[in-house]
Amino acid sequence: MRHTWLVLAVLVVVPIQVRADGLKVTLLNTLGQREQAPAWSHTAQFSPDGKLAVVAGALPAETAEGTITVWDLEQGKVKHDWKIPGFEVTGLGISADGKLAIVALGSLSKEGKQRGVITLWDLETTRKLRDLEDSDSITWAVAISPDKKHALAGARGELKLWSLATGKLVKSWKGHGNNEIWTVGFRNDSEAISAGDDNRLVFWDLDGKQLRAFNKHGALSYSLSEGGKALATLARDQTIKIWDLAGKEKRTLKKETHDNGVGTVALTPDGRRCLAVQQYTDPVTVGEASAITMWDADTGKELWSHRHPIKGLAPILLTADGKQALVGGGANAFSLWDLDKGRLLRTFGGHKGAITSVAVDERGSIFSASLDGTLKRWDADGRELFTYVGHSGPINAMALRRNGQVALTGSSDKTMKLWDAASGKELAVFKGHEGSVTCVALSPGGKLALSGSEDRTVKLWNAQTGRVLRTLRGHGDRVNAVAFSPTGGWVASAADDNTIRLWPLKKRDDVEPRVFEDHKRQVTCLAFSRDGKELLSGSQDQTIKVWDVAEGSVLRTLEGHKNWVTGLSFPRAKLAASAADDLTVRLWNPASGKELGRIDIGTQGEVGRCLAFAPDGSTLAVGTAGWVIFRYGLK
Repeated sequence: MRHTWLVLAVLVVVPIQVRADGLKVTLLNTLGQREQAPAWSHTAQFSPDGKLAVVAGALPAETAEGTITVWDLEQGKVKHDWKIPGFEVTGLGISADGKLAIVALGSLSKEGKQRGVITLWDLETTRKLRDLEDSDSITWAVAISPDKKHALAGARGELKLWSLATGKLVKSWKGHGNNEIWTVGFRNDSEAISAGDDNRLVFWDLDGKQLRAFNKHGALSYSLSEGGKALATLARDQTIKIWDLAGKEKRTLKKETHDNGVGTVALTPDGRRCLAVQQYTDPVTVGEASAITMWDADTGKELWSHRHPIKGLAPILLTADGKQALVGGGANAFSLWDLDKGRLLRTFGGHKGAITSVAVDERGSIFSASLDGTLKRWDADGRELFTYVGHSGPINAMALRRNGQVALTGSSDKTMKLWDAASGKELAVFKGHEGSVTCVALSPGGKLALSGSEDRTVKLWNAQTGRVLRTLRGHGDRVNAVAFSPTGGWVASAADDNTIRLWPLKKRDDVEPRVFEDHKRQVTCLAFSRDGKELLSGSQDQTIKVWDVAEGSVLRTLEGHKNWVTGLSFPRAKLAASAADDLTVRLWNPASGKELGRIDIGTQGEVGRCLAFAPDGSTLAVGTAGWVIFRYGLK
């Protein structure tokens, strides 16, 4: 049967080129994953060796597209990305060697007619091998046997077993009445497992004969300890039961706030501890919430628990020593946890909010800050190296010392934090603003810091101690941008009052701040030239102005953007870049005012929010509202 609805989409190798005045710009790679909603059902599945994962998601509703993404977990990078127009991924399974995937897809027509498709894929070649089923029944659970000889699926009380070699149906049998089946799997090559809405988890031989059943606990998720001596099941009422394989219930685990949700469960290899991801209704906000919790399976004692944003039937993969766990689901593709300390070690999938600031150090490492409250560091190939977590609110701004050793962040939590970029250690916390910190800067030597805020003030700080040296008052509205003059002597600020102010770095009672006024609307961003003689400003009036710093006059106005200018970078006298809400990045020669080229990032579905050149001007990083960062090469 032929299907034309599955289309392969390339994620990171799209060559976008711009040529103008001999300047060539090429998209080198994409950092992070684009914004998408997680699939309701099986959000992800891991290969048993922990090297590979397949993630299901959904693009915005108006596009009516599901997605499948294959991750190389060792590299922390996406290998392949598929789009599935008109379908939602309802079930996933990966073979033990990580080479095959079984994918269940479902759709619902306007007339209410269901369609379910089950397909088999080669994950190494990204080639669809065959369709196993195309029917009017949606399947929620699929699995591949350890020896890769069989595939199992469950839907509406019926279990189906296929031969993977031929694609033919080998056996089907009724196992849960007419109830929905939510989970299937294999204990080994000759035993299958299923659980459904009839409150039973059943072990079967491959002829459909029932071997044993665990009654009165309909499992959304189950887990066997190493050697299969203990079984954990998690039911729709969010209770977890620990069993021996003779069918004896040993213990019930439950958090009082967990109800009316879905979740997954995993036993450590020795069966002594139980990890669960559970979704529930928060009694305070009366909204959806989720938590990851560890119990002592022998005593029932809760060892630790954290709220964590997870959606769908999130898979859990424990390391062989039981010390760490990979958890999938929600905005983050995966998260890595230290099970002894109950500590989040790392997240995969990039930022989960608009990118607010980017910077590139001398080694080509890229730093990015986001409204998701995290600061991340990436290598030039797009691999996520570190995630720095510490703010209690969105990060609105970030600055990097030129050598990349120290980063400064400003947040809506009204604080700034100084980070050791190599270790992720928090070096200092700066407190003093009465509103959100909206912009930050570090002096060329890194000894001073500058910040602007919604409280209309600009503050100068000792970057080593976090002590306020001066508070600069004069703006009549929110401060949007601050900058140090590279040659010293002055600091600049821009605000929603349509003005730019130039302040003497050292306090002098006889020197008033100089006010630059020519923009018609809010001034959003600033960038000094390397010699400090010129200053670029971008505004909501859609223009960029080149200022003579000494005279305070406008040398020229750069026009071309069709919406707010959101970011500027000025690496050398004859090269600057600007981002705007018109879905473009534009390259300029500020000396002549000529536009050198335009990058239509809107063709990639994103709006630019910030940008930064590498110190040598060879690459340009652009952060977007859609969670990803584009890295371009310039020649």
